[in-house]
Amino acid sequence: CYKELTCPVCVVCGNLVDGDGVMMKGEEKVYHTHCLTCSNCTNTIEGKFFTMDGKVVCDACAKDQGEEKNCDVCSRPIEGDCLVSNGKNFHSKCMECSVCGDTLKGTYFTFMDKLICEKDYRETQKTCSDCKEVISGSYYTL
Repeated sequence: CYKELTCPVCVVCGNLVDGDGVMMKGEEKVYHTHCLTCSNCTNTIEGKFFTMDGKVVCDACAKDQGEEKNCDVCSRPIEGDCLVSNGKNFHSKCMECSVCGDTLKGTYFTFMDKLICEKDYRETQKTCSDCKEVISGSYYTL
């Protein structure tokens, strides 16, 4: 089927990622959510994670390393929890969808180097005219 041609392969288990997955921007590595583990404690990452020195680190281990961060939007220091995307740190209230302006909560996406909410991301996706599945990767129109 088309999935073998369009779905990425998980770098950990080698199986197709045809549902939820995590992609590290700029690295082209894709993980199943259950295959993404912390480089320090080896626990499966649930929720927030960071990349530090090229390694994936869970929220708890990142906090243990105690690096001071400033918000990329408002430039104020971040105390406590923060969101990280593309190596940039954000207060949760400062991280907004670039399309509708809603505060990003839960799942969010990067589209054309801008952060967008799941609703707006879904509206940008192309679907197969036969099976109505979302097309990921390259496609051709006739």
